[in-house]
Amino acid sequence: MALAGDPDVDVLDPREQQLVRVVLVLTRRTYGTERGCLRKAIVLARFLRGHHPVVQIGAKREDEQLLMHAWVDVGGAVIDAGQGFVPFVSSEEPGR
Repeated sequence: MALAGDPDVDVLDPREQQLVRVVLVLTRRTYGTERGCLRKAIVLARFLRGHHPVVQIGAKREDEQLLMHAWVDVGGAVIDAGQGFVPFVSSEEPGR
């Protein structure tokens, strides 16, 4: 399992890993670190569609607030997951 934000996932070739890095950097610059995670997850899933990525949406409670985050799971490896988020919505197709 890859660490949050680490695109060095075994199922990805070097070109795909570089593409993931570019998407992570560009979305961070465009939306900052607090926003844009769903857009980023959707873009990553689209670029990595040949690997059957799963977009996960999760939540956690922190200081009386409910925080949300979206990330991508590719072959069991997580790209850009936040710490402590519990997934509750998944794009995975039934029967996969």
